[in-house]
Amino acid sequence: MKLDQVHAVVTGGASGMGKATVQALIAEGGKVCIVDYNKEWGEELAKSLGANAYFEFADVSDPARAEEIVKGAKQKFGYVNVVVTCAGVGSGTRVLPRGGGVFPLDTFKRVLDINLVGTFNYTCQGALAMTEAPGNEDDEHGVIINCSSLAASGGQIGQAAYAASKSGVNAMVLPIARELARVGIRVNAIAPGLISTNIIPVDMENRPKVRRDEMPEDPNNPMAKDFIFPKRQGRATDFSSLVLEVIRNTLINGAVLPLDGAIRFSPKW
Repeated sequence: MKLDQVHAVVTGGASGMGKATVQALIAEGGKVCIVDYNKEWGEELAKSLGANAYFEFADVSDPARAEEIVKGAKQKFGYVNVVVTCAGVGSGTRVLPRGGGVFPLDTFKRVLDINLVGTFNYTCQGALAMTEAPGNEDDEHGVIINCSSLAASGGQIGQAAYAASKSGVNAMVLPIARELARVGIRVNAIAPGLISTNIIPVDMENRPKVRRDEMPEDPNNPMAKDFIFPKRQGRATDFSSLVLEVIRNTLINGAVLPLDGAIRFSPKW
């Protein structure tokens, strides 16, 4: 797919890897609907990018809002042919917290609602919209790229909910890619390792005041000993660069692509 023909919906697009993806797509001549829970950041980003970007506020776990947003992007742009799902939250809760009791079930469900159900919402609505998008020489009509994590297969202590949600994202890729092949839609996931953007906590009302893309690389990161090559944390632009290549390269389909520099998480920080 040619990047200047991309009409995209990007969830979690106001900061971190989502923001880097939005900026990269706009720089290549694409058009983007930015979806995020942080209204201030989303509106500010859309304003800075000009007429080819606009913002929609949403809790991605809301299926009615997902339908409304994707339909709106299709109406505004003429078609939607790319969806990138970067919205996600983390939880550092143990099954047996040190203060007693057990992992709160509501917290576990909320992480899955946002990371897994939210991803599925936009995958479904995006696929429906893409069936009416124009095709290219390969009769390709759309590309869906979901954000996974190295934690899906190598989660640390406290990452039970997060790892479960990202494992679910991975598991969806191949069956959905196989199903949507008949309508010319590719489905992939990218699984970053340690990226220098802070994860938003599951309690989004107490989310960080600093944008994830503004988090500096930490030279004293306790996991620095685990870096293989390069000897640094990943960057949001490493993620967006791979997003562009997945969109461009029609042969990348049904895959979970690692983006981790060969790092493997230790059991705990």
